[in-house]
Amino acid sequence: MTYNGMAKTGTRVNRIEKTIAQLESEKCLQLNKPKETHMSLFNRMEVVSYNVTNWQRAVKFYSETLGLPVTWSSEEAGWAQFGRDGETQIAINLWRGPDPVPSREGGATVIFAVDDARKTVVELRKRGVKCDDAVEIPGMVTYATFFDPEGNRIQIAQSPQAAG
Repeated sequence: MTYNGMAKTGTRVNRIEKTIAQLESEKCLQLNKPKETHMSLFNRMEVVSYNVTNWQRAVKFYSETLGLPVTWSSEEAGWAQFGRDGETQIAINLWRGPDPVPSREGGATVIFAVDDARKTVVELRKRGVKCDDAVEIPGMVTYATFFDPEGNRIQIAQSPQAAG
């Protein structure tokens, strides 16, 4: 029998085995054992939602202009989700008041990964989307901000690896 390629004949191997067993029993060393993980409070991020006041315009923007598949929609419920099954999705929530729509400043921003931020900006603009110029942070990211018809901020981001 071998132990990591060495014959189990000498006392040195026996001492190593005893040391490993002692460390494992003290939970100082876990060899070839899955790490125990703490149960997370959350399972996964499911949906990020934006408030909208013009239902038809918002549905058209996310489904047609951006080309995101509609995964669920109910105007009566005032809720629609867009994206791919198994991934975090964008949702719109029809704001019916009576209070004004909550401020869009300082809220969440959905960020889409893209292969080429500058080309994506050009394409978004061709589709009539209000879009800022791409900004490059060398070695980190190239990103751009664009807005849905309600003024909700959305971003695209290109990693440096995508550029090369």
